[in-house]
Amino acid sequence: MQQNTKLELDEYKHFGELFIEADRLSNKNQKFYLSFRFTQMLLLTLSTLIAIYSHGFTPIIFIICVSFSLILHLIIRIYNFDKSWYRYRSLAESIKSASWQFIMRLIQKSSQPHKTPTPEPPQT
Repeated sequence: MQQNTKLELDEYKHFGELFIEADRLSNKNQKFYLSFRFTQMLLLTLSTLIAIYSHGFTPIIFIICVSFSLILHLIIRIYNFDKSWYRYRSLAESIKSASWQFIMRLIQKSSQPHKTPTPEPPQT
């Protein structure tokens, strides 16, 4: 597994530091966003189950779950992990696309036979 990750990093080093950094930041923001969203959904589900099945008990666990869910929601809204994830992913893919287009132009030019330009005859 570790060797596969090393291979992927070696493969991406040809795109340059800007791509590597954008890819790293995109993956980091994706991880934060998805883990916060998953935790928030888990807390809301737990609070719903507590509200349904706790008859006559103190609702302290319900209040804690809803409060933490609200805090997670505010963190997601303030730090905009989803927008950062999208922006960095877009930048990384644009760099990859531009690199690919540049390489394809070089290959296309090198595969064509070299023509020496002939001067045009003077017009009288």
